[in-house]
Amino acid sequence: MESVVAIWERFTKFLSEYDSHALSEAIRNLDWGAAVSDPVTWLIVLPPLVFCVFKKALRFLLLMGSLVALVFLLQHTMPPSGQSMPLNKLLEFIGGSLVLVVLNLYFLFMKS
Repeated sequence: MESVVAIWERFTKFLSEYDSHALSEAIRNLDWGAAVSDPVTWLIVLPPLVFCVFKKALRFLLLMGSLVALVFLLQHTMPPSGQSMPLNKLLEFIGGSLVLVVLNLYFLFMKS
């Protein structure tokens, strides 16, 4: 129970301290290897994933994958705080976002 309280305290501290600049810095410095090897991540991700597979909720799985892809896209294209975004990175972000939107809309409306 103490670990749940510690996780909750870290979460509330995260919400109280992080503004948009700190949040963008946290996304850019995200270590995917540490996130994947952390058991708390699996505790959060695995139950909805198993539920979606058994219920065949493929749209929700697509949404989860799209959110991971969006975070990866943000991490790849976002400049450090206070710097301007180069045009090629802006075009990569716009193109990647459009691909994600079109893919989600296709599976939402066309693939019933």
